[in-house]
Amino acid sequence: MISERDLVVMIAGTPYHGVRRGGRGLADALSRSCDVLYVDPPVSPLTGLKNQQARGAFTGPRLTDETASIQRLVPTAPPGMTRPAIHQLTRSMLVGSIRRALSEIGRKPWAAVQSSPQFPVLGRLGEHISVYRASDDFTAGAHHLGSRQTRIAAKEQQLVAAADVVVVVSPTLAMKWKSSGKPVVVLPNGVNVEAFADSNSIADPTVDMPLDKPVAGVVGTMSERLDLGLLEAVAQSSAASLLLVGPETFRVDQRRFEELTSGPNVHWVGQQPFEDLPAWYRHIDVGLVPYTLSPFNLASDPLKLPEYLAAGKPVVATPLPTVTALESPDISVASEPEDFVAAISQAVPLSGDPDLTNRRRAFAARYSWDAKAAELLEALRQ
Repeated sequence: MISERDLVVMIAGTPYHGVRRGGRGLADALSRSCDVLYVDPPVSPLTGLKNQQARGAFTGPRLTDETASIQRLVPTAPPGMTRPAIHQLTRSMLVGSIRRALSEIGRKPWAAVQSSPQFPVLGRLGEHISVYRASDDFTAGAHHLGSRQTRIAAKEQQLVAAADVVVVVSPTLAMKWKSSGKPVVVLPNGVNVEAFADSNSIADPTVDMPLDKPVAGVVGTMSERLDLGLLEAVAQSSAASLLLVGPETFRVDQRRFEELTSGPNVHWVGQQPFEDLPAWYRHIDVGLVPYTLSPFNLASDPLKLPEYLAAGKPVVATPLPTVTALESPDISVASEPEDFVAAISQAVPLSGDPDLTNRRRAFAARYSWDAKAAELLEALRQ
């Protein structure tokens, strides 16, 4: 059984100070019950030269205190770290970095939770319990990681073989790993309820908003995961203006995205600090989850959906299994452009209703990261 302040090592797929993902939310929540060593993805010197945020890995300490109960490790790696000839070296360097950090803080981990299959290290850190947290179908989305499906599949198999338990965010992923012989726990993504508690229908005057009301918003990474056809239909309709908040990582449809954002009733503000998101949510009347129905997306659990609800906003989304399973009256589902636009039109008049706003927030509170952390710890106690 876990003691009051045992140590959990989280080998994350995204940096602690990058775009907020599930690993950061879970780590922050776990830190209220455990000590956490959060391990950023490895950074090479070349990345450090190109990326201001990553440069800290080479100009400052590699192990830093983020809070009283969270320490962050930024491991170093050789250039070309994901290439087949260098991958094993990177993996060994990652294990060595984590072991040295553990020695420096004088701790042995109770659990190690790995959320990225790039460099499998489970079972090599002296942890009591090894957990593979599958936040996506990484094999189906191998191109998002810049790798081949066969390579990612082999790495995932390594992680599952080393894990004592597999934690997944969706029933689709549970089915994928059901035959692994390992216990599989379904733990959907959570939401920082408190961060969006003051989001309401009164617009924040400190945010420059050139769009006319009503406003439909997409908050998240602008990538091939989004159905641009649906967003184009919204932009060409009179249902709502379109606000896009988040970084852009399109590889194929970048020109098409640029054409979308050049429209008169579309406003793209790029990546925003997490702390500033409530100000943008105040301008949104309807939150959108316009994911394509690719195998990668069908296994996912969009983080922004519970955020919209925590901000008190109705949602229009495509019919992903994790979306339809929620069965919330404040989530409308549509996959065709005409139906998607119609659902936005129907949701707009309900956006500012105080009773419905409170109902959405109460629903989102059931999916808080604190609740998810408690569920995870309970599962590991088993």
